[in-house]
Amino acid sequence: MLNETQRIVLNLVWIEYIDSRGLGTLVASFISARNRGAEIKFSALSPRARRVLTSTKVDRLFEVYDFIEEAIKSFHPHPEAAAG
Repeated sequence: MLNETQRIVLNLVWIEYIDSRGLGTLVASFISARNRGAEIKFSALSPRARRVLTSTKVDRLFEVYDFIEEAIKSFHPHPEAAAG
């Protein structure tokens, strides 16, 4: 049985603003995913939401991409796939 890493992209295109509760939810989601061996990335934040992440330095915790396609392409291939 292959032990595959879960790969998650949260598309935040509809989120205009993130308050402290939303920020806490993003961080908790990131930590929960990492603790379960999953990779999580975020995409399509509004300029306002991105400013909140930047000003609080939370953007240093996880990867944020402008487009969902960029986030998907950024995942490294599974070792099993590379082995062939």
